Amino acid sequence: MASDPTNVYDSLGPVYGDAAETARKRYETIKSAFEERFGAAPDVYARSPGAVERLDGVDTVVAVRKSGDQLVVCNVEAGKYPEKTFSIDPAQEVDVGKHNWGNYFLAAYKGVFEYLGGKGVATPPPVGLQVMVHGTVPTGEDGARGGGLSSSAAIVCAAALAVLHSHGIRLTKGEVSEFTAKAERYVGVTSGGMDQAISIMGMPGIAKMVEFNPVRASDVVLPEGAVFVVANSLAISNKAESAVKHYNLRVVECRLAAGALAVMLGECKVRPTLPRAAGQRGGAGRGCLARQRTAASLSAERDECEAVLQEAARKIITLKEIEPLIEAKYSGPKASTSGAQIAAVKELLHDDPYETAEVEELLGVKLADLYQGNDSALRVLAANGSFVLKNRALHVYAEKQRVPEFSDVCNSGAGVEKKMEKLGRLMDDSHASCRDLYECSSVELDALVQVNKAAGAIGSRLTGAGWGGCTVSLVREGEVDTFIQKVKEGYFKGLVEAGRVTEAELGQHIFASKPASGGAVLTLKL
Repeated sequence: MASDPTNVYDSLGPVYGDAAETARKRYETIKSAFEERFGAAPDVYARSPGAVERLDGVDTVVAVRKSGDQLVVCNVEAGKYPEKTFSIDPAQEVDVGKHNWGNYFLAAYKGVFEYLGGKGVATPPPVGLQVMVHGTVPTGEDGARGGGLSSSAAIVCAAALAVLHSHGIRLTKGEVSEFTAKAERYVGVTSGGMDQAISIMGMPGIAKMVEFNPVRASDVVLPEGAVFVVANSLAISNKAESAVKHYNLRVVECRLAAGALAVMLGECKVRPTLPRAAGQRGGAGRGCLARQRTAASLSAERDECEAVLQEAARKIITLKEIEPLIEAKYSGPKASTSGAQIAAVKELLHDDPYETAEVEELLGVKLADLYQGNDSALRVLAANGSFVLKNRALHVYAEKQRVPEFSDVCNSGAGVEKKMEKLGRLMDDSHASCRDLYECSSVELDALVQVNKAAGAIGSRLTGAGWGGCTVSLVREGEVDTFIQKVKEGYFKGLVEAGRVTEAELGQHIFASKPASGGAVLTLKL
């Protein structure tokens, strides 16, 4: 539950289950690296998983010790992720112009103090921290986004838990989910909140349906024998670096689509009385003058109405905010709103990209003024002169329908095979929508999905931010080994031959996954 306090354990069992002994060896490696660098053992460990996790520990671990007057952030893989040093000032800026893996820790650190300050409570004084990080979530070259399993969420959430504990603070899972989603934006990515929510609120053996405003998660019981297999396409798209053409651009397009729809769905409440016809009481002359005055008045009223609608539309941030407007005009028989959003988008938005000037005319404002103070969005505007609105909105609303439908299928009384078939179709439809409407897939992801389906996946789709990273496939438990072997032959064999990956590393890039424990603080005595 979102209102529950974040987890604190003194052993590995509650987190890693049967894989606790394997995990212990990893934590001992982290401890040794910490001692080698800092000359002492860490005070505490914090861990958080990516959006898709398996039981043997696809997560990020942050070991931390209070010491000194700086933030010294190191990584077990020092050759790949070099040491970074920051001041302990929570107000310091994150240098988004220089993308590096340490920015994710700094973003979490800033997020902690920003959240506590916003609550109006006494904020503890910052302290120096020695930090050692180790992650098993597939990552991009910056040590975070790019692997497709939300490695950025994993490091930000684990770092936030470590910083909170080091300052003697324990918050609820909902609170940490909320502020870590905002904190990740410090690195220049306009992230949502799903990855952070599931990273913090995950539970062993139970899938979660995450909802927002406020953040909450409900249990979804998967059909018996259902297993998800994760496969890494090995195509990397570093989210922060490519944001102006990919992730952040989609955020801007969705907001502009919402604003455009709001204007078109708006309705002027001013209903001016039409003038009397010539020859009616008042005489023809007066009738003509009345028509002239009313025409001028009507034009002014229309201008005023349009200005009011535009002002209201400019305040719209998400497509969800305009759903009441859509439902009021597109509800079906017996006030059914099923499909109303998609019907409205298809009718009101055109297929071609919207040029900047067209959007500005619709909203009655220069886009640079609309996004004043939002550096991430301004960078998007500087890099793009047109925006795809219709397809982005269609994807969002279609995905919105698929999520509860997936949950409903799982919790229905249908037979296992029927459930599997419906879930697979939903996953396939989701990938097609990501590929064709949201355009967040890649050549490699599409190829991997095809291989997955040919290997026996009931359904398969990209996962994570897209443009690279991983796929997730629904597979019957008894067919997992055969499925993995077929995917290795159909997709990874060529990569092995090309030297992109070794045979020994394949276990890190394709594996069966089950829902596992969420973020936690571990007070271990190793």
